[in-house]
Amino acid sequence: MGGYDWPDWTIPPHDRHTDSTRLTNLDATDVWQVRQRSGSPLGSVSPMKRILPLLLAVLLPTAAAEIQKVPGTNVFYSYETDAMTDANESFIAIGEVNDTSASTVFLIFCREGQVEFYLKTKNPLLSVDDYDMKRTPNLMYRVDTQQSKTIPSITATKNDEPDYTTLAFDKARGQILLTAFSNAQQKIAFRILRNDASALDYTFSTKGFKDAWRNVKSCK
Repeated sequence: MGGYDWPDWTIPPHDRHTDSTRLTNLDATDVWQVRQRSGSPLGSVSPMKRILPLLLAVLLPTAAAEIQKVPGTNVFYSYETDAMTDANESFIAIGEVNDTSASTVFLIFCREGQVEFYLKTKNPLLSVDDYDMKRTPNLMYRVDTQQSKTIPSITATKNDEPDYTTLAFDKARGQILLTAFSNAQQKIAFRILRNDASALDYTFSTKGFKDAWRNVKSCK
């Protein structure tokens, strides 16, 4: 299946042959090296929160729309459209509440009227053998105090190489995650059920998500 371009990215649809989704240039560690641009709307933020605007700055070309922060939250977004087709190419980034290194981010991309979800962490999520055998971890999630549910993930690659710290999700699971973020009143807790390793827990506040979602025009 053919890919499509995003600023500094190549994120083709789910690959039917490799059961993989390709991510390019998503490295939160490298993003820390990027200097804040003059005139940035970021203002004064803590080191933990600075990763998100820096990450988004890397993704966007110089002339792209400004990166916006939902006030009082760890949610960032940019409303972006294709100059020729007017297709919505916006995105939202949400930082994990307990990660002081700010290396754990949920990324939500608008693509052809649909959403694409990626969970980037600072920890390895699957082994080489897991990747080769397509044994991606299941993801448990709990919206506020509701009953927890579990969905599968798919693999991600960076520069055509396996990315063991990122999980991707197919279109159907992306819609499930979108519903979860839209319905949550306070937070969503996630547990990555790694194979042959201890589970990893992450929490994302959903405060500000609805504002960001509205401002990117619901990916339409």
